[in-house]
Amino acid sequence: MKTFKKEKVAVYCRVSSEDQAERSTIDVQKEFAANYIKLYQLELVDYYCDNGISGTVPMKKRPEGSRLLKDAADRRFDIVLFYKLDRIGRKTTVILDALQTLTDLDVTIRSMTEPLDTNTPTGKFIITTFSGMAELDRDSTLIRLHAGALVAAKKGKWLGGIVPFGYLTDKDGYLVINREKIPGLEYTEEDIVKLVFNMCANESKSCIEIADYINALGVPTRYNSTRNLERRKRPGKRLKNNAAMWGPSRIQRMLRNSLYKGYRIYGLRATQRDYTPIEQQVPAIVDVEKWNKANQVLSSKSIISPKKRQGQHLLQGFLYCGHCGHTYCGYADRLKKDRQTYYYRCNGRDAYNPNWRCNDSTGINAEWIEQLALDYCASILREQTFLEGPVKPENLDNYIKAELDTIYASLKKLKDDKDTILSLYRDRKIDLDDLTSQLEKMKQEQEAMQKRMKELKQSSAEENAEKSRLTSAEFIQKFRQFFPKDYDLKNLSYQTQREVLLLFIDRITIFSEKPSDKAFYTTFRVIIQDKLGNSKTYTLAATDRLKTQQNKVGTVISSMSEKLRSLRLAKGYTQKQVANDVGLTVTTINIFENQRNCTRSAATQIKTLQKLADYYGVPFTEISKYYYADTATEDKAILQQLRDVRGVSMADLYREMGVSRVTFNHCLEGKGSASSHEKIHAYLTDARKWLKKLMQSR
Repeated sequence: MKTFKKEKVAVYCRVSSEDQAERSTIDVQKEFAANYIKLYQLELVDYYCDNGISGTVPMKKRPEGSRLLKDAADRRFDIVLFYKLDRIGRKTTVILDALQTLTDLDVTIRSMTEPLDTNTPTGKFIITTFSGMAELDRDSTLIRLHAGALVAAKKGKWLGGIVPFGYLTDKDGYLVINREKIPGLEYTEEDIVKLVFNMCANESKSCIEIADYINALGVPTRYNSTRNLERRKRPGKRLKNNAAMWGPSRIQRMLRNSLYKGYRIYGLRATQRDYTPIEQQVPAIVDVEKWNKANQVLSSKSIISPKKRQGQHLLQGFLYCGHCGHTYCGYADRLKKDRQTYYYRCNGRDAYNPNWRCNDSTGINAEWIEQLALDYCASILREQTFLEGPVKPENLDNYIKAELDTIYASLKKLKDDKDTILSLYRDRKIDLDDLTSQLEKMKQEQEAMQKRMKELKQSSAEENAEKSRLTSAEFIQKFRQFFPKDYDLKNLSYQTQREVLLLFIDRITIFSEKPSDKAFYTTFRVIIQDKLGNSKTYTLAATDRLKTQQNKVGTVISSMSEKLRSLRLAKGYTQKQVANDVGLTVTTINIFENQRNCTRSAATQIKTLQKLADYYGVPFTEISKYYYADTATEDKAILQQLRDVRGVSMADLYREMGVSRVTFNHCLEGKGSASSHEKIHAYLTDARKWLKKLMQSR
């Protein structure tokens, strides 16, 4: 008896949306395929099912489609079955490319509901025809869907997308307020929305504070709803790929969303031409007055930095971190007792999400970077070369218009050529290989022409620079009258400085770099890009910054803090470097260099100063003579001054006087012998002379 070898088949299934997948459309295709295989006595190898994949995506870019092609190359099956041709794709080029790839691998393609078979010339012709019909059906469906969406939008329906927190969609597709309790909580989504707006509007809480509180309450960002599913069209909630916690940006988006006060604008992101956005009325969770108040509070707060900004930060909005791309914000160092120092700091260092934090950037002194930017603008103003500028070609607009007309004509001819190629294939004058090759070549030509057309329609970088140059020229005509070559922009008002910066500076990028792994200090690499199309890189080394600080301290020292800072800067050391070498903390060094209140005892302070004196290689009295502003008058106070300035103990001073502590105290009270009084009086007289002379030497 003669036996027949069963043909090995693979089944490909596809649906274009998750919604179809949930309605078990894939299961219908698989069940039909199982009956088909049983009827024709075929051997099933595997199912290849792409859920939620558009038919316009090439087969090789689909998860299961790429696996199908790989298994076909490995000769795992002989035939690929599919329910209908539109399951392979919804565009002619996508379908033909997939069929050509499988044909080259000696795999037969067969539809289970259509008379399609690539083994026959008639089958190839029908496949080409059906491919065009599938693309036509898709385009027609999109037009119908767009028209239907407009009608639904005018009625106020929710047209897909993630339903905002606080709302659900009913069975008719309208938004309704979600008053269902969140699992595990006594709150509803409506309660949470009202709480967020109340904390912002009435309590002036920041987005970070609100996010912290919502997270502390345990409010989930996603969960499976349990009630009202029957009357709803679909859940409409994101149940995966959502942040695990509430962040400040999400709170801010909620507060800015006009949906919560009762209306929204549909179609703001529409790409169709001649499309007018539609205003929809929806149920409001908060009243208009509270929404407006919350947004006023939000606008009044500085959301750029978690710290309250003080002072006027000249470069706010110009500075960007070269490591993470975040902006730099201004803040004040409040460690100084008599004054504040302003810095710029990368916002990425304070990112709410730990995965987005920037650990490579370093704060930069505001005075340094602002002076650098102002000097750059001053150099442009002094040179005034931008007044000349490039000569604009004559009739440039006519050249662009002529080129655009040529591109339009070429695109029209390309479309006609495409129709001709398809006609030749239908007439069997060219084969499938030639058709696919020609269509791919036409596609590349079309993309190149469309790209060029887009470039011509947009303003070029040179044109933007020319506009900036012309604007700058108008400004300089007024400014040059009182701008001598040695004029410092630092002398201008804050507002005028901002106007100059806005006129010339486009972007300033800051890179924080260490010369070596063992280095304690940071070198800044600053790239300034101006609106004239120029760019310049500056390097600001730690030694240069320390020299600037040293010049600011000067040679006249009036306090111990200035003396310590001067000694450190003269060595070219940073506070961190000194702290590590001496065995102290940076905070301790900062306390002594900024005259901050210190809770340490006098003996502990003297020991610290002795360590610093030994480290800097100077006598202890070179530092301690700045410990007091003037010599004391009382005997006991003068002895304490002598102790602190010399760095010795009281016991040492008593031994030098030749009296005990008890005898010294008795003499202060008018008791004791005459010889003891003479010793103490002579000693303190010499001490006063020595201290006075030492303080005068400052």
